[in-house]
Amino acid sequence: MRAAKSQCSGRSPRLKAGRLPKPKRSITFRLTVEAQEMIVSYKPDLSKSEYASGRFEFRSPRKGKHRILISETGYLCHFAPMDDVKAASGPRNYARLLVLGILDGGPKNPAHIAREHGQLSLFA
Repeated sequence: MRAAKSQCSGRSPRLKAGRLPKPKRSITFRLTVEAQEMIVSYKPDLSKSEYASGRFEFRSPRKGKHRILISETGYLCHFAPMDDVKAASGPRNYARLLVLGILDGGPKNPAHIAREHGQLSLFA
């Protein structure tokens, strides 16, 4: 008798040695700045494009439309170049630096905000 071919693709559900897991498509986290809490959703652009950007959405943690620190409507959407997100040591730090920049008088480059607040960027 001849053994029947397996119908599976031959891929193991476990990672092979030396392989990293794929980056997550999106993350959601809580951010507190000046005792004000907001929910931040981040979706990175995983393409290798020169113009790739991640999308940040800032929302009120309360149900319905409630004002947040950086928006009267309770919602703010911001697109950031992926290189800037990496330079800020990730999306959580980028979001915090962006909020601080908006509170200091308008949107600024988070690399400049990091220097103003005494945090030097690793890639600047």
